Amino acid sequence: MTIKRRWKDGARRPKGMQVNLVASELERIHEEAGGLTPEAVVAAAEMPESPLHSCFTWDDAEAATQHRMSEARKLISAVVITYVDADKETIPVQAFLSVMQDDGSRQYKSAMAVMGDPGLRETVLEQARRELVSWRRRYDGLGELAAIYEAIDQQAA
Repeated sequence: MTIKRRWKDGARRPKGMQVNLVASELERIHEEAGGLTPEAVVAAAEMPESPLHSCFTWDDAEAATQHRMSEARKLISAVVITYVDADKETIPVQAFLSVMQDDGSRQYKSAMAVMGDPGLRETVLEQARRELVSWRRRYDGLGELAAIYEAIDQQAA
């Protein structure tokens, strides 16, 4: 069997880095450490001669800002709202949904606004379908999930 490496669709790619170089270095770290952890990757990448060194932000001020942006995304996604339907069943959903803008950027919109706007709702449904297809590709080799794959294939068609 031949294995071909490629970047994941939609993934943030390290500028100027070849996927084979990154994958080889990650495999080396995995072998050396007996597993792969973010801590082991950062530790290996700290050395300027590491092939992964340029994949990280070493300016502490800039890294701190990026970390705060990540924390803000986690904070936004941590809020849920609960709908109570006619049968008194509660249905928790994200309070804010990430919506792709025309310029390719993302912005969070309230779930209420998204559900009330047919265009935004369709945008979010299309994003959800793409994420399902991506998830299906990631776990395609697990035959035990065949029924789920079938449902995804029907929804994505």
